[in-house]
Amino acid sequence: MHELMPTIATHSQEIGAACAALQRNAEAAARFEREAQGAVLATCSLPLGSLCDAYFSQRLHTFASQCGYAPDDDAADGDVDMATRVAHAQELRAKLHFSANALGALGLGGVVEDSLARVCAAALRARLDSKARGEFSFGGLETTRNWLRAVLLPYVTILLSALARADAVSAWHARLEHALHMALGTLRISELFNIIVDYPDSQAALDDLSACLEHTTLATTLGATFSEALQRRLLHAGAATQDILTQYINTIKVLREIDPGGAILEQVSGPVRAYLRHRKDTIRCVVTMLTDDAGEGTSLMDLEATDPRPTPGAGDGDSDVDGDAALAPGWDMWQPAASHAASIMSATRAGSRGDVVGQLVGVFGSRELFVNEYRSLLADRLLSRGGYDTDREVRTLELLKLRFGEHLLHACEVMIKDIADSRRLDANVKQGQPAGGSLQGMAATVISQLFWPQLGAEAGADITLPPRVAAALKAYGERYETLKAPRKLVWKPALGSVTVSLTVGAQVREFTVSPGHATVICAFHKHDEWDEAQLAATTGMSAQALAARAGFWVKAGVLVRSGNGYAVVNAFGSVSAAEAGALNDEGGAGGAVASAEEQAAAEMHVYEQYVLGMLVNFDNLPLERIHNMLRMFVADPPYDKSIHQLERFLGRLVLEEKLSSEGGVYRRRKQA
Repeated sequence: MHELMPTIATHSQEIGAACAALQRNAEAAARFEREAQGAVLATCSLPLGSLCDAYFSQRLHTFASQCGYAPDDDAADGDVDMATRVAHAQELRAKLHFSANALGALGLGGVVEDSLARVCAAALRARLDSKARGEFSFGGLETTRNWLRAVLLPYVTILLSALARADAVSAWHARLEHALHMALGTLRISELFNIIVDYPDSQAALDDLSACLEHTTLATTLGATFSEALQRRLLHAGAATQDILTQYINTIKVLREIDPGGAILEQVSGPVRAYLRHRKDTIRCVVTMLTDDAGEGTSLMDLEATDPRPTPGAGDGDSDVDGDAALAPGWDMWQPAASHAASIMSATRAGSRGDVVGQLVGVFGSRELFVNEYRSLLADRLLSRGGYDTDREVRTLELLKLRFGEHLLHACEVMIKDIADSRRLDANVKQGQPAGGSLQGMAATVISQLFWPQLGAEAGADITLPPRVAAALKAYGERYETLKAPRKLVWKPALGSVTVSLTVGAQVREFTVSPGHATVICAFHKHDEWDEAQLAATTGMSAQALAARAGFWVKAGVLVRSGNGYAVVNAFGSVSAAEAGALNDEGGAGGAVASAEEQAAAEMHVYEQYVLGMLVNFDNLPLERIHNMLRMFVADPPYDKSIHQLERFLGRLVLEEKLSSEGGVYRRRKQA
């Protein structure tokens, strides 16, 4: 033991000396590395990161060309033989490996990886800009992913291996996939307005966006970005209400696909609904779209067919109460639909928010207002169209009854029944009449006045019908009294439609117009030229009404202005088919029924004195306070209007200069 001690001591000293030398070498190596880094950074004319970005970007471009992915997707060296291409590729890889290895040896591997991340992100954006921007008919995600795997990932692998970071390739692959989803998602969000305009032809781009939202947090910015685009490009005075509603319907359908939870739709639709409430024609446009009987636009039946509402008893968990039904395959693998917004409340109300018809009706905040406008529109169609065909209206009414219940639409049901009863009554009145009799050329619609909406000002217009027409109406009424005694007909001669056949020389044209227009042109059977005052006296019309109806015939090329009156042309003017259709629409008997807005205004008029009285006792009141006070104190008639109806009514009082409004607070305007 004593002999071994000196030997151990000697070796310990040698080991210690060796360790000290290694430590000095390590310090020297670290000092050299720092000095080399400083020398490299000090001698650069530009920041090292910028130089690396330029270098690796240029090398990536060359690498992509060698992989067959030049900017035009053709190999830049396509005419070079295979051996030369292989040699160029090996040379490029060697240069990349040397450059990255040298920088890594200087401890600048972090600078290389940061630069590589920026270069790859810029390359992804450039690729998407050239291949996917504005292209909605095909998906850009899968093609760009193929490019990423064929170009970016091998390029990154070469540099990571030079930095001795080959173990990070899988992490970089996931990083590149995330960068792809972020870049493509950002691009599609910026184009979402155009995607919705082109929907459903843009379904491929929509699928891209949906996939990107599932792998990123871009959903948090989608709502704000798209709302700003709507405000800038759609919600302004230059856009027609019909176009706004069409875009809104497509928006509902699109957002229902990419966000089943409905939170994004709720964020976006709020400003749209608020804007539409202030447009006077919104209600009628919505009702017209949903009950469109011309086969154009978006009809209620089309929307019902596409709304994803489950059929009762089909696929719901409570349909099999006894549990006897067989379990569907994969029942234990079910997962709820993905919702990009973490909102439980949004997910629970997804069905109602995805319902297009429900969203449109929700614009008004009141089902009753929608039903009343539909009732007015239905009455206008039934009274002005002529004929007794109501098949389309019956189908639409049945769909509406499923949504709103029969009690709200009972009056509409009675109106359609009146048309069916009028068909039978008309046949009975004409029974036994000669084929060429005066009654054979006319038909009457008998309505139950209590169930029909208030007729418009046109219904009460004074018209002196031609003697032949007046005699036919009298004979029809007498025949009706015989069949339905003691009932009598009260005619509304300004309502309805008349088919007029006009002959000038050898030319014959037919027009379908209102009785007022027909009365004006029939007066020219007696004289070819009329003074305006004499024509007004003959037809029993005011000068203003006569000017409007005679102006129609001037546009149609039938009459011309002659001094202070009108004269028949010698030959019909040239009118295209489109112009003829527009003229028929203009001359039709539309407007027979007051709109729901006009009726609501008449109903609200009784509350005007209450509002003005409040603002005498109180200097100023906000909208909510006026609404609550009317509900509390007005009992005859009872105040049952919504706050939106009150807001529109107060807006009219402001326009009439009876009130003033500032910041949502109303004051009584002092009379001069």
